[in-house]
Amino acid sequence: MQVFHGEMLKTGGHPMVGIISLSLGTICERIRWARELGIRSFQISLPAWGALNERELLVFLDKICNGFPDCSFLHYNLMRTKRLVTAQEYGKLAAEFSATRCSPLTARLCRIARLRAR
Repeated sequence: MQVFHGEMLKTGGHPMVGIISLSLGTICERIRWARELGIRSFQISLPAWGALNERELLVFLDKICNGFPDCSFLHYNLMRTKRLVTAQEYGKLAAEFSATRCSPLTARLCRIARLRAR
C-alpha cells in the first residue's frame, strides 16, 4: 500500500483503497493503517458473513463514517455480501448520515438515490 500511495501522489492522483473483511474491527484497523500513510478515500463493502439487517447496516456505517470523519467512502454494493442496498435505502442512509457526520458518503448516497429515482 505504501508503494501504491507514493506512486499515486507522484502522478497527482488521489489513492483510493478497497477495504474488505468479514470483521468490522479488521476493516477499521485497515482504515487506520491506511490513514497513517495519508490515504483518505476508501471503497467499502458490507461484511459477507451474513445479510445485515437494517440495524446492523446502520451500526456498520456509523462505526466507519463517524469513526473516520475526515475520510470518504464509496460503497461497493455487491450480492456477495448477501444484501444489496436499494435506492430507497440509500435515500434513508443519506438522511441518517447528515453532512456533519459523514459528508463524503452522504454526498454519494444522495447522488445515487437521485439517479435511481429518475
